[in-house]
Amino acid sequence: MDHDPSNIHLRPSSRQAVGPFTVRTYKPFSEPGRTILILDDDLIGDAAIAAARARAIDGTIRDVEFVLVGFDHEPFGDLHQARGRFFTHQPYDLSAAGMAATGEADRLERFVTGGEHFELSENSSILGYSLSGAFALEIFSRHPVFRQLGLISPSFWLDEALEERLATALSTAQDRRLFLSVGARETETPPNDPKSMIERVGAAGSRFQSSFSDRVDYAALETHDHCGVITAAMDRAIVFLGRG
Repeated sequence: MDHDPSNIHLRPSSRQAVGPFTVRTYKPFSEPGRTILILDDDLIGDAAIAAARARAIDGTIRDVEFVLVGFDHEPFGDLHQARGRFFTHQPYDLSAAGMAATGEADRLERFVTGGEHFELSENSSILGYSLSGAFALEIFSRHPVFRQLGLISPSFWLDEALEERLATALSTAQDRRLFLSVGARETETPPNDPKSMIERVGAAGSRFQSSFSDRVDYAALETHDHCGVITAAMDRAIVFLGRG
């Protein structure tokens, strides 16, 4: 059957605050069959919705819905502190990044997987950026309901064990897939890491492509830094996750 874009819904729902978190949905299709969970709504949510809307209209993705989770914090300084608290599962010294508190990710994990505020499909995807990418990786490794993982410039530097957890998670089932991207201009070193983002994420991308071949889409975006990679990588991430 030919694709008919006339019934594609264009607008996301309004944000609902639930404690320190927020949630909204975007459902371009009336009867979605799969869920894509977008973390870091405050930073990447609008880019994700724009890409999803365009690809729903042109028929590249079908039958998916988007759940976007963020924080009830304003301005950016407050959001920055919330990201440190809720995207880390254990205490870390992130003072060099200007984050005073860490280690409360269990609360966010219960929020996104508990089923109280929204439901996940049996074949869900999860997408994170930077520090929320590290959190998304942890959730992917712990919860088999997520079959696809999208990481945009993830903070692998946070914990040396993250890459091994991801390798183990991809090894558990042949239908688990990974999208991974980084900006080629991410040449500065993160806190507490001698390697730059492009060095660390680039090496991981090559490793996962070699180990898992067509289940991994890795992209080093030549002209982009850590901020620019959000919009530069988003369309490719949404297409990869949306096609399931």
